[in-house]
Amino acid sequence: MPIDDDWIKKLFPWLGGAAVGAFLIESHYDDQRKSRAEKEDPDGCRELCATVSEILDRWEPPRFEYEDECTERATYRLSRTAPMEELVVR
Repeated sequence: MPIDDDWIKKLFPWLGGAAVGAFLIESHYDDQRKSRAEKEDPDGCRELCATVSEILDRWEPPRFEYEDECTERATYRLSRTAPMEELVVR
C-alpha cells in the first residue's frame, strides 16, 4: 500500500498544531502554579532560589552521614511533638 503524499502534507500541520497547543496549555498551568511573589518579582525569586540552593548544597547535617537520615530523624521528632494532621501542607 503506497503512502499518499497528500496524507503526509496534512499530517505535519496537525502534529505542529498539537505541539503548539500542548505548549500553550503547559505554560498556562505553569503560570497558575506560581506564587504571588514569583509573579510580582520573578528575578528576585530566581536569585533567592539560587542562594538557598547554594547554601543547602554546602550544608552537611551534623551527626548524620546522609541527608536522608537527618530528614527521617526530623520527621520522627515532629511526629512525636505534633499530630500528623497539623503537619499536612495545604
